[in-house]
Amino acid sequence: MTDRTTLARLGKLVAVDVATGHPGANSWTASQVLEAQPEAVLDLIEMLVTEGRKARPNEQLVAAYVYMIGQALEVIRMNLENGQASARELAEAIRRALLQAGTSGRVEPTLLMMVLMQFSNAKLDPGAELQRLMADLFEQISPQQGAGRSGGDFDAYLNDLVEEVGGDPFALHAQMLEMAGALPAEHRTTMGVSLLQTGEASAREAVLGWLLDPSTEVRHAVATALEHSAHHGAVSGSMLRRLIVLRNWLPEADRPLLDGAIQACRRTGVECASWPQSQVYDALASGIDGAGAQSIFVLAREGRRKAIGCLLVKAGVGVRDAWARRGLTRAEMEEFLDQVAGGMEVFPISLEYVRLATAHALAVNLASGTMAPFALLDFVETADLQGLQPQALPLERLLALLEAEADPAALGSTAELLARSRAVVARFGFLESWFEEGTAVEQLLEGKRMARAKRVALVRESLLPEHATKWGDRLARTALLLRHCEDEEPWQEFFVTAKEVLAGRAMAEIPLMSRVAEVTVDAYIASRSAERMTGRRGV
Repeated sequence: MTDRTTLARLGKLVAVDVATGHPGANSWTASQVLEAQPEAVLDLIEMLVTEGRKARPNEQLVAAYVYMIGQALEVIRMNLENGQASARELAEAIRRALLQAGTSGRVEPTLLMMVLMQFSNAKLDPGAELQRLMADLFEQISPQQGAGRSGGDFDAYLNDLVEEVGGDPFALHAQMLEMAGALPAEHRTTMGVSLLQTGEASAREAVLGWLLDPSTEVRHAVATALEHSAHHGAVSGSMLRRLIVLRNWLPEADRPLLDGAIQACRRTGVECASWPQSQVYDALASGIDGAGAQSIFVLAREGRRKAIGCLLVKAGVGVRDAWARRGLTRAEMEEFLDQVAGGMEVFPISLEYVRLATAHALAVNLASGTMAPFALLDFVETADLQGLQPQALPLERLLALLEAEADPAALGSTAELLARSRAVVARFGFLESWFEEGTAVEQLLEGKRMARAKRVALVRESLLPEHATKWGDRLARTALLLRHCEDEEPWQEFFVTAKEVLAGRAMAEIPLMSRVAEVTVDAYIASRSAERMTGRRGV
């Protein structure tokens, strides 16, 4: 376990990055430590409270601790999505610690508010009690921040915010969501509806983001307010176009209210704005990692400038994040692509794959109950995915689709394709993230003194068969990705491997699954070694 002395050293290093205005190597190191030991966030909270109570707190160190807490919260959210019971317990412990600090008066309201906003950034539910505490803090500090004001003061605050984001409704919603995401549903409703009453067009367009709020109460209230505003001509043609696009992204129970707003627009003569002009000239996708997450990028021309859209999808969740950047120069685009290539393995892909993956992810959003991000609309417009609707691609249909496109002669020799898959193991870097983790691995391997080879065999024979459906799905979706690459890739090897895993073939006979077992053991050993080293002497 990383001790507070080590965390303090890390905090000082991250503070150096804070002084430069952007994350660097120090922040990366801190993120890696917190990824391995997210429970250290409880110590970070106490250290932040202590620093904040000083007569002259170090502002850069405070910012560093807040950043580190945010990184840990994001790790915890990802672990929760992966089904780790320990992550659920840790999240509850964090909520209790913050609630105690806030209600006891040990922490200054603005500082606690900064921490609570990290829940929104990490897409982690703060819980009802912390949301109520956030509302109380919001009321206390709003006179200094400008938020929560009425009349002309609020309009002036909003105008400043609109100017700051360049009139972009997606960026405006993202800015407001940092605070709104940690507030109770009734406060989020008030914030969203109030924007419809402003004279700022981009603020009214940002209201559509509240239709994707996690709370049914918020979504229904905002949809009703939109219908009322449509009767008074406060809904623009671009808002109408986006309402139509959004309709089937929402739960079925939400759609009648949205239909009412759409019909009100049509009755009042609102003309639906035309689809934005965007010429997509390239698309890239990362490999699907062991947690089922994948990044998708589209590159487009918009007049003389360039634009890029990014999507993050995840198995069992759907669209987890999205964003778009516009008005880029050629040099800025090349710089961004260099950063992407330096950070992950990407493949040039077809636009058909972008549509298939996005439509499936949207269907998963509906099934999982996780609302898609508002910025997905921005991505869809950048990627020219006009008419995109949720459309699930379940494993059975995916396998049938791949079967129809595979070479019958190649499929006739399963043993040969499995043998060829040995070469695939070393070819793709993203396979290094394919491993099992969590309680099941710990229970299987902890306390057992045995050679690495025996541990690998134990994982391969005892654990992986229990997760055959998960790995069969991961293999099949990787086959679909490689099938849609511009360059010829060994997709049939992944397809046949998926079929054999799902058919119950012994994992020892499947090279890709043997590799999963090896990486699982190596990851387990590395995590234990890191814990011992950081506990002994720090970073």
